[in-house]
Amino acid sequence: KQKKMEAALRESEEKYRKLVENSPDAVVIYIDGKIVFVNEEGIRMIGAKNKEDLIGKPVLQFIHPDSTERITQRMIEVVQDNNASDIVEEKFIDLKEKSIYVELKAIPTIYEQQEAVQVIIHDITERKKTQEKIRQLSQAVEQSPVSIIITNTEGNIEYANPKFTETTGYTFEEVSGKNPRILKSGH
Repeated sequence: KQKKMEAALRESEEKYRKLVENSPDAVVIYIDGKIVFVNEEGIRMIGAKNKEDLIGKPVLQFIHPDSTERITQRMIEVVQDNNASDIVEEKFIDLKEKSIYVELKAIPTIYEQQEAVQVIIHDITERKKTQEKIRQLSQAVEQSPVSIIITNTEGNIEYANPKFTETTGYTFEEVSGKNPRILKSGH
């Protein structure tokens, strides 16, 4: 019975190790605010050469000043409450001091017989850049000095910018879902 339990424990530990090491998200474990474990994705995300570049370093060294206060408070709460944090968006900085946008969740755990916190970190930098480009394009279309309409694949109007409604006199509600060919110039 003891051998079966030991084998099951080894199997469980091996599954966990493989899951963490091969995760597409960074996994960092810290004790008393210092990093004690980081997986390969965490090393890549921060721009380190190897885990030795990160082990022993303070977690706050990699937190962007915009996020330091919130993360410091969350670090205290996770330990005090012994509960996982909600998934939150924050800003980190890599070793070259470049901003990284992340979603993270902190989970109390035990590491080498000590109370620790495991943090799962998902890099959303590209998504944030794309959202900003979309915001800029939307603003440009809204403020464009020329009429712009966007149609669906059937050719029916799904969007008309303010200049279109100003120029044609049609409201968006009047043209929404219509084919632009049936519109007359002016009312």
